[in-house]
Formats: sequence, C-alpha cells, structure tokens
Amino acid sequence: MPDNYAYINARVRAMHSKLITEKLEETIQASSYGEFLRILSESNLGADIGEATAAGAGLPQLDAALSRNFFSTAQKVVGMADGSSGRDIALLFARYDLLNLKAVARGKIGGRSAADVIPSLLPAGSLKPSVLEALANAPELGNLGGVAGLAATPLASAFRKGVAQLATDGDLLTFEVALDQAYYSTALSEASSSVLKDYLRREVDGANILTALKLKAQGRTENLEPYFIAGGREVDKTRFGQLASGNGGLEGLRAFSGLSDASDLSSAETLVRGVLLSNAKRLYASDALGIGVVIGFLKDKEREVAVTRLIGRAKYYNVPLETLRKEVGGNGN
Repeated sequence: MPDNYAYINARVRAMHSKLITEKLEETIQASSYGEFLRILSESNLGADIGEATAAGAGLPQLDAALSRNFFSTAQKVVGMADGSSGRDIALLFARYDLLNLKAVARGKIGGRSAADVIPSLLPAGSLKPSVLEALANAPELGNLGGVAGLAATPLASAFRKGVAQLATDGDLLTFEVALDQAYYSTALSEASSSVLKDYLRREVDGANILTALKLKAQGRTENLEPYFIAGGREVDKTRFGQLASGNGGLEGLRAFSGLSDASDLSSAETLVRGVLLSNAKRLYASDALGIGVVIGFLKDKEREVAVTRLIGRAKYYNVPLETLRKEVGGNGN
C-alpha cells in the first residue's frame, strides 16, 4: 500500500489514543507499585508487561517490558508503509540507532554496567534488541566495533571509526558529532518528504546549539568547523561559531528564542528538547496526510517510556506524590 498516509495515520492515531500518558493521572495516583503495574497491564503495554508482574520481579523487568513494547510498536509502524513513505519512515526510525549508539558509548566511557545502559536504549531502528544488548555487554569500548549485527545500521561505518578514535582519545563530544553528521547527512539527502526534512533541520539546529554550548563550556573555541552539522535552518557556521566562542549568536533565533533565558547547559538542553517536542506535536495535529503524524506519535511514545519508567521508580521507592508530580512535569508534561 504505497504512500497511503491516510491508512497509516489512521492506525497510528488509534495507537496514540492508547498511550499510557493519555491517562497519566491514573498512574501518578496509583497507591502502590503493584497498583501501578495493574494499570499498565490494562493499557497498550499489557501484552509486554507480564514478566514485570511476576513474583520477585522489579524495575529491570519493567524496563525490559517497556523496551519490548517500544520495539514491537516500531515494527508495527514500519510494517504499515511502503514506497517513499516506507523509506521516509525507515529514515526516521534510523534516528534510534543514532541515539542508542551514543548511549552505549557514553555508558562505556562512564564505566556503567550493561544493566545500567540497557534501560536507556530505545530499540526501534535497524539494530535489533539482541544486538543492542550485545553492544551494552561488550567488555571494552574497543570491542564495540566487532559486535555481530552492527552492520544492519547505516551508521555502522561511522560508529566503528568513531569508537576506535574514542578508545584512543576519550573525546566523547567529537564521537557524538561524527555520528550526528553521518545520520543527518544521509537522512536529509534521502528523505522525500518536505515535512520530514524540515523536522530534521530543526533537530540539526538543536544539535548544533547544544554542541556549540558544550564547546564553549569546555573552552574549545578554536577549529570549530569539524563540530558543525550541516543542514539546519537557523544555525549556520557563523552563528555556530558565535555561540561556541561566547560572542553572541542568540539574536535572531526564532524557534529557540528562549535560549537567552537558559542559565546553564542543562536548562538549554531542556529548552531544546521542549522545542522539538512542541514541533512534533504541531506536526501530529497539522500533517494529517503526511509523515507528521508518525513523527508526533514517536515523540509521544518516547515520552511514554520515559515517564512510565519515572513513575515506576517513584512507586517502587515510595516517592511522595508531590515530588513525583514535579518530576513528571519536568519531563514535558
């Protein structure tokens, strides 16, 4: 059924209506971790939540259930499309390879265990959950490039090259920018949807802004060009250089105008994340016959995983209700 977004979007909207975040208050109000799991078992997560409700199960089983659900959801969406819509949706899902490969490398650099890294992964791109688990379980950073199944992602070459360099110099920012450049270069050149291209350009702007601010914080104000990601809408090389050197760059920004109020890198990251989420929500509502509905759904599905994990941990450790509300609010509620 090539390029039939009317069909695809009708099904995606039905999936969206069943997100647990659509009845967020009920999960927040759950009186216990067991009650929280009962609510999940009656939601769109129910088919995957079984192991998390077994005797002796805990947060690792909840995390595994959420990962399984995200993967199965991705498989459903990819399976709906063909033709140019199928190619565009595949490019959109390849973004999860980018996020997951970054998360694995960060974990290795930070000395985190596989048990700590795996819950942060969102299996939805070309890399199967088993490959992501193998990456997380690799004993050393230098072993990542040889993990079987890595070739499934178009980012494999950039990842192998980047990991080899990362193992030598430990420069995580350079590694992450190289992966960003590989993904966005491919996605922007191959996407057929103007809506998808515009969305990706906004993501490129956000990535460039945060990279520039990180360079500024690290005092790395020379030879900035290798860190610039081409393809954005508002952040060109000149503005990127201004931001990284602390010589302006905020003036004239439209989508990210609130950055002038950001007091530190953390608040800047929160603002960029909020802008991208708002943009995705707008596309979900406005692009009825295009990929915008899928973009918006995926952002909300990501939030479902993040918020469900947050609430699950709060219920497991008996976090006070008002504290939980603030934490949920900080995650884009």
